[in-house]
Amino acid sequence: MAEVLSYKIKEKYFDYAFMGETMKIAITADVHLRSRQETPERYTALENIFIQCEKKGLEQVFILGDLFDRDFNNYHDFDELCRMRSGLKITVLPGNHDSGLKRKYFTAENLRVIEEPLLEAPAGGRAQKNNFLFIPYDSGLSLDEALEVFTRNQDPGRFVLFGHGDWLSGARSANAYEQGFYMPLSQRAVEKFSPLRVFLGHIHQVDGGLDRAVIYPGSPCGLEINETGKRRFLVYDPEENRVELREVVTPVIYFQEKLLVLPVGDEISRLRELIRKMIEKWQVADQDIKKVKLRLQVRGFTRDKEALARFIQQEISGRGLTFYDETEADFSELKITTDESEARLLLLKQLQEKLQQMDLSRFWASSDEVLEEAAEIIFGR
Repeated sequence: MAEVLSYKIKEKYFDYAFMGETMKIAITADVHLRSRQETPERYTALENIFIQCEKKGLEQVFILGDLFDRDFNNYHDFDELCRMRSGLKITVLPGNHDSGLKRKYFTAENLRVIEEPLLEAPAGGRAQKNNFLFIPYDSGLSLDEALEVFTRNQDPGRFVLFGHGDWLSGARSANAYEQGFYMPLSQRAVEKFSPLRVFLGHIHQVDGGLDRAVIYPGSPCGLEINETGKRRFLVYDPEENRVELREVVTPVIYFQEKLLVLPVGDEISRLRELIRKMIEKWQVADQDIKKVKLRLQVRGFTRDKEALARFIQQEISGRGLTFYDETEADFSELKITTDESEARLLLLKQLQEKLQQMDLSRFWASSDEVLEEAAEIIFGR
């Protein structure tokens, strides 16, 4: 086997201790920092990860690209944050927004930047170790090509891959923050090189589990309304090859929701129940509800738009939620019906009850989408 390369500095800050939780590694990505003044919520989220690591005895934090935002090159605030958390050993892998990032841009001694592909053998632990292969973002290569080039010169052995780019196989969450593909990794390459695990930065919104071939930690703080839900970071145990999810405590939590209004029975009572279920689905603690910024679209048919709009405003604000948009809820797809025909109302109600008993999991359409189409046919003009 070719000689294994490892990054060294004289204090050996980046040796991996295998005792208790210290053997585990926190993984995040896509923080997109600017100055603290410009992006205070992103610093708060990252600092929360650091604080959780300190409390749990985790010493290593890997940040897999796009630590900084596009066209930004004042790193002072992050540098100071690292200096304040001197007990942590922070590894930054540059992404497409901070490619060209170098160690010499920082003063914090507990921080390193992976400037070129690096194969590293963690110290201690089992006799059969899994090497870490770091590949920083390179606009001229795919991850497939970078792996080909690297393995042409040395054998990585059993390795875990850390990179930044698009996973081209399987389910893929779109990155609304930027279009196109960046340093892609294919299924073919994963099968050929057989990494034990693959962790990538680049995709911000993550809704997948931990059983996928490629795992994205996601952004620790939603950057805009499309990055919805509670945020997470990963904790990786290299000795057990096990990944855990941990929640990031963030100052803001985004949600986008749609409510389907139907002129069946008591509209307001039905809508109150829909809002209750919507909030329950989020699984946000009561004390964090005030952090929610909600984009809400109201669709369907109503007899009284004025009363319905007033109720929604009162119900949302009464629960401590805040609308994301200045116009509050979006009623552009809500239609008015003046048809009081008992037969039409009965037909829609029967369809609604029937759909509640059906398993629609094998279809592309949800029950709400079916109901909306049905209401369009029944009440539409």
